[in-house]
Amino acid sequence: MSNSILDSGAISDQTIEYDSPIKPLYDSIIEAFEDSNEPTRSRIKDAGKHGLINSAIFIDPSSNPISTPRAHSSKEIQLQDTYLSYLWAYCYSMIGIQEVTFDYYKPEDGIALLEASERLKQLQLTLDWGSCLNDLWRIWPDFIPQPTSESDQVKLTNELFLHTIRYLMYHEAAHLILHSNSFDLAAGIKSGALASNEDLRRFTMMEIQADEFAYNSLFGASDNEALKYMKTLGAIIAHLSSFLLLRSSNTRSRLHPDMDKRLRSVMLKANVNTEPFVTYLHFTIIVGLQVFLNKHSPEHYARLVANGPYDTFDELERDLFQIIEELKS
Repeated sequence: MSNSILDSGAISDQTIEYDSPIKPLYDSIIEAFEDSNEPTRSRIKDAGKHGLINSAIFIDPSSNPISTPRAHSSKEIQLQDTYLSYLWAYCYSMIGIQEVTFDYYKPEDGIALLEASERLKQLQLTLDWGSCLNDLWRIWPDFIPQPTSESDQVKLTNELFLHTIRYLMYHEAAHLILHSNSFDLAAGIKSGALASNEDLRRFTMMEIQADEFAYNSLFGASDNEALKYMKTLGAIIAHLSSFLLLRSSNTRSRLHPDMDKRLRSVMLKANVNTEPFVTYLHFTIIVGLQVFLNKHSPEHYARLVANGPYDTFDELERDLFQIIEELKS
């Protein structure tokens, strides 16, 4: 893809008045945090009474490169419009790629990898725009539908986006509720201060606990299978979307569990047992990891293509995760 498509959107926020297309979803994002199951609502409310969390969600509208969600020392969860725009574009693209891939899926022919098509090229442009926000803020391009569109894919994207950002907000809420005495430790480590192995182990465990809290906070006793699927998909997308923001193919982390391990942890927890939802989840995972490899390690992706088609999802997922593990070296 030529750079001109992306560079044309690289306009300083000082030169235009820009009304973010994601802004109409601000209220829905806040409602998504508040609209949880009863145990989660009670726990967050109780934490608020004890001064551990400010239930107000702050959304930074400034036109800056991506900053991921965070729990702030002010006890509030902070989101950023640029990141929300990226996440929406990722959700939109993944739904589209999943649909294209599933349309070609014939179990008797095995599990094929992504194949070039005009539709996939358009969705790849959407992913390229979103991931480039990591380095430089850009206006929302005309070729990406806006969240206010009435199309079925946009409506589904909005639903998935809200489940995904809910999971991410609950992750940050966990830090406020469970780790309120650890902000100095976290700030010190993130600033590059020397940290002992015990400090790093403790920090990693905090992230594992926050992932657990976020996942468990999503589900209610009355959720039907379709709703469980969408909530699980949101948690999976929350992790998959972070892969594309990496600067390299190495998913190892000093301060968090390795990204692939966090994704696999969600996969193992998934309590979705009926079709077509099980197959949809498999497709999402293999598509998301292929998109990541194709961007960050084309030579390894080519090796994957040479080994296909695969007889089962398990075989393809095994090879994908094996390659990702190799790339940590």
